[in-house]
Amino acid sequence: MKKLLKLTCVLASTLLIMSCATSNYQSKISSNKDPEYDDVPRRIFVVTDIGTDFGVDYGDSFQESFSAKMNDCDIKTEISRVVINDRARESRLAAIKKFEPNVMLSIMRSGGVNYHLAIISVTYDIKLIDVKTNKTIWRAEASIEKGDFTKIKQRGEILARDLINKMKADRVLKSCTSSN
Repeated sequence: MKKLLKLTCVLASTLLIMSCATSNYQSKISSNKDPEYDDVPRRIFVVTDIGTDFGVDYGDSFQESFSAKMNDCDIKTEISRVVINDRARESRLAAIKKFEPNVMLSIMRSGGVNYHLAIISVTYDIKLIDVKTNKTIWRAEASIEKGDFTKIKQRGEILARDLINKMKADRVLKSCTSSN
C-alpha cells in the first residue's frame, strides 16, 4: 500500500510539473528595431530554414501558425523554405517578384546545442528587410528548445506566436491589434 501511495505521489508530481512546463513554455527572443522605420508591413515574403532542425511537423506548424496570425493582422505572407542543398533560388526569386512584398523576413538557423548528434536547442538569426531600401529594419535572435513536455508541433506554433508578439511589442506590426 505504501508503494502504491508513493508511486501515486510521484506520478501526480510529474504530471503537475509537465502541465506547468507545457502551459508556460516560451521561446526567448531579443530584438532591435530601426527607430527611423515608420512604414507598415502589408506583404511579407518569408525565407526560412525552420524545419531542417526539429523536423517537418515543427516547420509546418510554424508556417501555418505564422501565416494565420499574420492574416489576422491583415498582413499577407508567402513563405519559402530553404532546405539543405537548396537549388530553388531562381524559382524563389520569381515567387518574390510575383508576390511583390514590401518587406522580406529571413529566419535562418545560426546556432544551437547538439547532444550526441541530437539537436536539443536552436538559435535563429531573424532579419526584416525593407524591399525598397534593402535596409534591415528589424533584427532579432530567437532561441527555442526541443524540450520533453511540449509536442514538437506545438513548439512551431509557440515560436510563431512569440515572434509575432515581439514584432508587435517592438512596434514593427503597428497595424496589428489582435492578441496571441
